[in-house]
Amino acid sequence: HIYFLPDPPFLETMTQNGTTSFHGTAYTNGVVSATLLAANLELSFWGGVNPKTGEVIDRFHPLSGCLLQDTILAIPGGRGSCGGSVIMMELILNGLGPKALIFKRREEIITLGVIVAEEFFGKTAPVIVLRPEDFNQVLELHRATFDISNIKVQLSDFDKATIEGANGEATRISMKVLARVADMMGAQEMMDVSQAHVDGAWYGPGSVAFAKRLRDWGGRFRIPSTINSLNIDQRHWRTLGIDAEFGSTCDELTQAFLDMDGKVSFTCAPYLLETAPKLGDSIAWGESNAVIYANSVLGARTLKNPNMLEILIALTGRAPKAGVFLDENRIAELHVHVRPFRSIDSSFWPVLGYALGAAASTRIPVITGLEDMKPSTTDFKAFSAAFATSSSAAMFHMVKLTPEAPTLEAVCGGEVPPRISLGWKELSDCWYEFNHSSESRQVDLISLGNPHFTLHEIKDLSILCRGKNKHADVAVIVTCGRSVHALALQAGYVRDLEAFGVQFLTDTCWCSIEEPIIPTNAKVIMTNSGKYIHYGPGLTGRQFCFGSLEMCAEAAITGKSTGMRPEWLQKANFKEGGISHFPILYKRRTQQPQDFWPAMIRDYSNRQLGYANDKIPTITGIMKQLSGDPTNDFLKFGFMPQRVARDMLWESGGGQGTTPLTQRVDADNQVIKDPPSGAKLSNATYSVTSAGALMIRGAQYSELQVGAKMTRGIEGPTDIVYSVKHNNVLTLMDKESNVVGWGAFDLNPNRTGGNIGNIDEKKVVCVLVSTTAWGQPIEHNQGLTRGMKL
Repeated sequence: HIYFLPDPPFLETMTQNGTTSFHGTAYTNGVVSATLLAANLELSFWGGVNPKTGEVIDRFHPLSGCLLQDTILAIPGGRGSCGGSVIMMELILNGLGPKALIFKRREEIITLGVIVAEEFFGKTAPVIVLRPEDFNQVLELHRATFDISNIKVQLSDFDKATIEGANGEATRISMKVLARVADMMGAQEMMDVSQAHVDGAWYGPGSVAFAKRLRDWGGRFRIPSTINSLNIDQRHWRTLGIDAEFGSTCDELTQAFLDMDGKVSFTCAPYLLETAPKLGDSIAWGESNAVIYANSVLGARTLKNPNMLEILIALTGRAPKAGVFLDENRIAELHVHVRPFRSIDSSFWPVLGYALGAAASTRIPVITGLEDMKPSTTDFKAFSAAFATSSSAAMFHMVKLTPEAPTLEAVCGGEVPPRISLGWKELSDCWYEFNHSSESRQVDLISLGNPHFTLHEIKDLSILCRGKNKHADVAVIVTCGRSVHALALQAGYVRDLEAFGVQFLTDTCWCSIEEPIIPTNAKVIMTNSGKYIHYGPGLTGRQFCFGSLEMCAEAAITGKSTGMRPEWLQKANFKEGGISHFPILYKRRTQQPQDFWPAMIRDYSNRQLGYANDKIPTITGIMKQLSGDPTNDFLKFGFMPQRVARDMLWESGGGQGTTPLTQRVDADNQVIKDPPSGAKLSNATYSVTSAGALMIRGAQYSELQVGAKMTRGIEGPTDIVYSVKHNNVLTLMDKESNVVGWGAFDLNPNRTGGNIGNIDEKKVVCVLVSTTAWGQPIEHNQGLTRGMKL
């Protein structure tokens, strides 16, 4: 059993071998005993737990399928949606929640749901936060028991008067809850905020009772407050087949917020409204994607408010002065370098946001590598929503792209945060996690607008569908805010898309949409949202696939998702250095006797291994593992002038454990001289044939590496970058396929970039990444200069 005892708070564990005590901080009281349900991964209660059953429905979580009722839940904390507070309150009121909660760190979202249930409805569940080392031990326990209690926030005269009831019952209870939450957050005082975006209009019996009680107590928002998306399209739900009782109750819930002076906005993208805050504004926003966007892209300041907290702040105009309201809590805690991609489409930003959020976890990241990109409002929206789904951090920085990060140093607070890199592999893994398959699949529904579509997205979709016919078996639904819909209607985009077969919904968003709007026979839903691809499977019970807006439009026309990755994940590209450990399109170039520039590297069975070059004397291509048997490990370098081959020396290009070449011979098989230390061939001989081919026997894979440099007797590059066992060397070619220079890319995550060298004034239009594969063309007639960074 585990006992939580007061003053000071600590957890006492009694076993057959004795008693162990762990100190922690408790935020609600109680005594319980129940089965421990534990996982060392954060959980979003909204979209991750069904409030009607208590089942964990997040299909990405290790507790997926477990029931929370009659358990003691031990998780590090919450993550993702701010709506977890409402779900926690609903679970308590329904009697389906955990009997107690143990967290590894201070947790506001889920805990607020417990506090509101306690203050408003007299029902609670004990909550305690343990030290990380104690939490890790508790994960191994099986039964638990609680008891505890204890506030230290300096309140202003207004705060005190409000708690004493001077401003009405609604504000009294609101300020009482806010003071408890401020104490939990470690805030020393409360502060004023200028506006709110309330995210409490999500339907549930507890939500309705909460809103009505505040309204009936005389509550009125003291600051301008917009309202988040609803469970229904308020103007059209009756014609959409929504259950009459459900629709009417949702209307009652919405009206309660309107009665408290909430604004008719009904969007989950309030940053698209004219009321969007400015740099430095202190606000109180709900809705996770909006919080991330406001803090990061706009430079405003808001807590990642658990649902209902922003409502209490709107009623009082006061918020805990904690978290990212404070300069010191907006400092980057992780440096993420993103290796640039070319030819990206709209799918890049949600994939990057989700992968980066998962890597950052609770830490605020600063992102480099994207400085030359120009993300739009739509791109930032997609990134923020995906980031907010997989991370519990309240913001991010992008150097030169977000207002508080003109430089890397500006957001690091004088410290050097840990550094990681994200490249093709990490984003490719994320794409697979979204889709789980590369097979073509029949699609029944295209889900667009999570978060709500921008006007630009509606315009792009209309262009993609213009002159096309929608597949008869596919439904296409777009959700957006009323203001955006009005602009799209005025511009003619709505007319064109409705003629194609697109259905528009306003006021509601996909995380609240159920049958019958989702067709009952729909088995596979396709989305372009990094948020909905995470929550959708659990919320709807359907299969999902993910793609760019362009892919979604194509599926709407053909009825199928091809399963193919986008071009930016499918091909080698210039900035990634031509790394071809994934499929690339190619065409052969017929070899002519006069074409001496490529030197084919073949093994004993004449299988091509890579190539070298007399103008660009560097091995490229992936070298195979050789056995070390001189009979079988026979390398031939063909199509190379004899004078070049005879004068070549293979030097070290990096790596460890290499030994000097034992001998070097000329065309007459005469030893020329001892090679320098660090040569790439160990216990091997090589010679030049009369046809100009260079023969090597006994070469070891670990010693003959991609990137090795041939320099003796040739005017070649002097600044070759690093040698690694991958395609890190590029041949740069002009329109006539003439070699005009070379480049290299460093795969070592501790170094960045690479140099272009040995290039003339010709314009480069193609990058050759192996002797039989053509890389993706770079921008036509793009000028390159020697020494520029890749």
